Amino acid sequence: MFAQSIQAITHALNGTMAALQNASDPAGGAPVAAPTDVSSLFAFLLSFSALHDWIKLFIIGGAIETFRRFVSSMYYSFIESFFLTIRFEDEDEAFSWMMVWLARQKTFQRVRDLQISTRSWGLNSGPAVLIPGEEMKDSESVEDKKNIAFLPSFDVSHSFIYKGYWMRATRSQRHIRDGAKNETLIIRVLSRNHDIVNKLLLDAKKTYESEEQHRVPVYIADAYNNWYRSGSRPKRPMESIVLDPGVKDMLIEDAKDFLSSEAWYTERGIPFRRGYLLYGVPGSGKTSLIHAIAGALNLDIYVISLAKRGLDDSSLNELICELPTRSIALMEDIDAAFTRGITREDSSKTDSNSNSNSNNNRESNVTLSGLLSAIDGVAAQEGRLLFATTNKYTALDPALSRPGRMDLHIEFGYASKWQAEELFKRFYPSRPSSSPSGDDDNDDDTDDLPGYPLTKEDLYSATPAPEKEALLLANGDPKPSFTRYPRAAPNLRPHVLQSLATRFANAIPDRELSMAALQGHLMTFKSRPVEAVDRAAEFVEKERERVKAIEGKKAAEQESVPQTPLVPTAKVEELEKADNLKPPPQETPIIAAV
Repeated sequence: MFAQSIQAITHALNGTMAALQNASDPAGGAPVAAPTDVSSLFAFLLSFSALHDWIKLFIIGGAIETFRRFVSSMYYSFIESFFLTIRFEDEDEAFSWMMVWLARQKTFQRVRDLQISTRSWGLNSGPAVLIPGEEMKDSESVEDKKNIAFLPSFDVSHSFIYKGYWMRATRSQRHIRDGAKNETLIIRVLSRNHDIVNKLLLDAKKTYESEEQHRVPVYIADAYNNWYRSGSRPKRPMESIVLDPGVKDMLIEDAKDFLSSEAWYTERGIPFRRGYLLYGVPGSGKTSLIHAIAGALNLDIYVISLAKRGLDDSSLNELICELPTRSIALMEDIDAAFTRGITREDSSKTDSNSNSNSNNNRESNVTLSGLLSAIDGVAAQEGRLLFATTNKYTALDPALSRPGRMDLHIEFGYASKWQAEELFKRFYPSRPSSSPSGDDDNDDDTDDLPGYPLTKEDLYSATPAPEKEALLLANGDPKPSFTRYPRAAPNLRPHVLQSLATRFANAIPDRELSMAALQGHLMTFKSRPVEAVDRAAEFVEKERERVKAIEGKKAAEQESVPQTPLVPTAKVEELEKADNLKPPPQETPIIAAV
């Protein structure tokens, strides 16, 4: 190849050889022979005196440029040796720490090129914005607001001093697939000591966590199967969860014991995982209990939606493998993740119409085997608590609910009278007893000691508006000038509150209404405990009518559906025969809250 190239160049130079020879031999001497090979070509080129100068210039220029680049590289390497460069990607949680930390720095409130942002970076904030100097309304509080953040602009470097160290912050943004954007924060520190990096990260993390001191972080998966912090919720005290005695204590102690038993699991070769299945009627407090446990144990909640668009077995396994240790993985309504529930039945057993409708409605491609592998497969994450909730316990496949995957089963039923009474007492405040011994049953309701007895004013505020006028007139008081309900509930004395709570519990049928329904009723009368008790019977009748209407609607829909078997009769008989031959499922310990 090289020889052919030389020959092509030689033929191209033949046209200029004659002119060169005539210029060097005006007398018309014998022409110089054209070079025919590589050696003759080099000999011919070296015959020109100007070529020596060109070669010298090339060598000297190349040496100077090489030396310049070497010196420049050494200079920048020397300068860079005095700097530490830290990069933060927006997909990482540390990026949120730094952005919140930068937003709290007063330096960026005085720069000339900045970005105004109301982003919360996973922190819980109200929808309103508090601009410096803005006056709040009477009905607003500081907690209802979120401050404007002054941040460095994109592609602009800002210098500042932190604990005596010179720093420079630069934000950059680039577009990635499907219109998404990736943001990067680069901080350069004039220091050779990595301790300043640890101090900066610790300070940023403390600043971030101080905003969320009494909150539970909640994470969900984005469209690219990455976990990101979607927000947070206030920690819910365990006392606010009203379950039958012993259920809360049993569950919280079991979770604490698991988190502190990693060595025990390792010594016995048992996978360090724990699963809880909470099942029962809707509105019985399953999710609320998980929220309270996360707050009590200071754990983050990672919500896994099996019905997420585009989620398949591989993506689910990747999500669960990326879960951090000491966290809660939550799968809500696990029975509704699939169109026909989680069973071992193959969709190919149904007819073509049912198959097409199922494929159109189901956006997730997660299979039962993929879910089982993600929960306790070889690559399954350890050190986490898995909570799954369902309203249809019997719809779950035994392989999913067996011990080792769902170790503890807890049933949530309808509210008992004891739960109704406890819920009522938690809704309305109670005054401390006026008696040193704590016995206030004989206290005079008309005692004027401030803050203790139940006076006429207390009774008035605890009474529904239609009865206020009659009550005050019966006590000899003039007709009131207003009829608006009070904003806050009265501070009832313990024996008065207990009496109202007992009356309320007696009006509620045992194991017939959900806790959510009772809470909704009390929310309607959150500042009127007497009216909540008086209208309890009416509320019960309305709930019964509502449930009866729902059941009637379902029955009508079932009757209107043609009773056509989804599979041929012979196939049904074959499947039933196969089910009868299956071994009985293993018994699973069930801890019931009812």
